[in-house]
Amino acid sequence: MLSRLKEINRHLTFVDPDSDAFAEYGRSLQAAGWKELAGRAARLIPPELPPAYLASVPELEQVPPPAALNGIFRGEDPQVGICRGFNSALNGMEWHDSAEVIVAVSPLILLLGKQAEIDGGEWNSRHARACFLRAGEAVMLNPGTLHFAPCRTDEYPFLSLIVLPRGVNGDLASGEGEDPEESADPILWKHRKWLLAHPDSPQAEKGAPVGINGPNLQVHTL
Repeated sequence: MLSRLKEINRHLTFVDPDSDAFAEYGRSLQAAGWKELAGRAARLIPPELPPAYLASVPELEQVPPPAALNGIFRGEDPQVGICRGFNSALNGMEWHDSAEVIVAVSPLILLLGKQAEIDGGEWNSRHARACFLRAGEAVMLNPGTLHFAPCRTDEYPFLSLIVLPRGVNGDLASGEGEDPEESADPILWKHRKWLLAHPDSPQAEKGAPVGINGPNLQVHTL
């Protein structure tokens, strides 16, 4: 599948999650427990579920993720949620001050960047790197790694698990992101989530802060 995806997406630069180059973005997680968690999600999530992001799914949290997760979040309580949809465009980039684990329940493509590439509050999509994950594969993204909703690889919706410290991506608390001596942080969009949107994205139409230059990259599907 990967060779065919590369063939029809020559405009994208792919980086293998097991390569040294991927260390700039995160690392591959090999523990068998991630594949088991993906299998549990595949059995639990109904195929008719519409596109959705759910930060926490209690049924997935009943079975503890692999023990290595404790080291990733430095003891913070994890939440296990899902992201499902038909996305095939960049649209935006978000990042957190913590690591994030993404588990592919179905094959998917991640579009990634680095916070250090943001210049003057803007990021150019030419920096984007594509990462293909097979069903059952998992990666940890470093704090500050730019990412957004995964992209599907074919006509069917993608399904992924999103593991973060509990509360990340939740609503902002009163006064969060504000400094009495400075203006509010306009790109702090959710709790511990910073966001830049592409001007041609649905997120920008809904009021998300615009800060991505270059094309709104599209992933061509099989």
